[in-house]
Amino acid sequence: MLEQRFLINAELRANTPEQPAKPTQDESTGGAKTDANVIQGYAVLYEQESELLTGKDGLKFTEVIHKGALDNVDFSNLVMIYNHDYKDVLASVKAGTLTVELDDKGLKFKATLPGTSVSDDVYKNIQAGNLDSMSFGFTVSDDGSAWTQTDDGNYKREVNSIANLYELSVVTLPAYPDTNVNVDTRSLITNKKEKQDMFKSVNTNDEVTPVQAMEAYIRAAGNLDAETRSALTTESGKAVMPKEVITPAYELKDDGLNLAEFATAENVSMGSGSLPIVPADDTTTLVTKAEAEELSDTDLALKEVEYKVETRAGRIVISDEAKDDSAVDIIGLCKKQLQRLVRNTDNQNILKLLATLPGKTAASLDDLKTIFNVNLNSSLKKTSMWIVNATAFNTLDQLKDNEGRYLLQPDVTAPSGFSLLGQPVFMVSDRAWKAAITGKANMILADMSQAVAVFRRNQVSYNWEKFDSYAQGLAIATRDDYKLIDTEAGFAITFGAAA
Repeated sequence: MLEQRFLINAELRANTPEQPAKPTQDESTGGAKTDANVIQGYAVLYEQESELLTGKDGLKFTEVIHKGALDNVDFSNLVMIYNHDYKDVLASVKAGTLTVELDDKGLKFKATLPGTSVSDDVYKNIQAGNLDSMSFGFTVSDDGSAWTQTDDGNYKREVNSIANLYELSVVTLPAYPDTNVNVDTRSLITNKKEKQDMFKSVNTNDEVTPVQAMEAYIRAAGNLDAETRSALTTESGKAVMPKEVITPAYELKDDGLNLAEFATAENVSMGSGSLPIVPADDTTTLVTKAEAEELSDTDLALKEVEYKVETRAGRIVISDEAKDDSAVDIIGLCKKQLQRLVRNTDNQNILKLLATLPGKTAASLDDLKTIFNVNLNSSLKKTSMWIVNATAFNTLDQLKDNEGRYLLQPDVTAPSGFSLLGQPVFMVSDRAWKAAITGKANMILADMSQAVAVFRRNQVSYNWEKFDSYAQGLAIATRDDYKLIDTEAGFAITFGAAA
């Protein structure tokens, strides 16, 4: 999940009259001119505790980024922007106008501004002291942060490893506004002792919760006493996972990218039925009463999408060592594996549907522009996205326009961190792509919400099984369905060498 943080003491400054810019010779006039405006400071400060933040779930916490958290970050695509707006780019590492350096204090930067009206305003406001703060957009590595409860009942988050740093921003607000704190705090309690304390505070009557019962079921390899078993919800002889375990997987909060996040997703209570969908349309208009009398129907036709959920089976593998070790977070282990299974299942089934969209061939960038500008329904231009395999992404990433600018533009809001022709790019590994798509298409351009519907029963049943001589765990079953909504919502494109 992308997070944005504001630093109170960014030590942001511009070059001053006491440190004048070095004059250079203007070859066109023979006169002297000064270099572009330069700003510098720290974008990330180590060991500085934030103000009290409020997470999405209302949970209060403070945050510290420890020294070394940025040691494994690739800065090659880092950009500097103004107020987190990618239309106001101030500098970039790739262009050589932004340099960054890690030291004992944090992430130090120096940026040469381009001389646009926005950058000139930013520079003047920094000189005047009106702007003095920096922000950064980032994601945390797996197990890259730790949570502890403080004496006042709130929490402290310690960030030890940042996976990606997407952008640095010169910002107007120097604090940590609640609206910019996007940490998902549902699963912050991760070690067993904290979980036990939490259960004690919530369950004053020492009742066994469904989550506790599930953990006991796993550790006992399915052999439970009657009292604990009664806390399990069952259906057709199988236990049903508690919502606390299922919800994170279906809310797509893991670090992997899931195409279902962009599709039309519906939770259904019946095994079959239909969903009314309004197809994309850019021709229907309001008409006068006289015109209406001549037309048989001026309403948009609703399209009924039929669904029938199917049962899909899988495995959550749990070793004897994990089962017998009380320090292992068994429920967390199940969540992570379930998230991965849901993500992979969604991506495979959605890609198979997208591959059936009308085919297009593009041998060049101009061909892609034609497909986007001319062939794609105009009402979908602002809502469409590019889905590409890794090979096609690599080809796109090396393309430049006639002025030497890279075709893919940094975009922290896009799944891959890049946009193409203004629309976000979603990259799928070649291995996952080949498992779903057998043809030559290596790109999809589509409005996902118009193209695909995902129907979920939001119920996962499980029972303990010994899979073979070496592995045992939970045999699970989900119930869902995937349907193509509108064949005119996009195209399956064969691009580049494949064309």
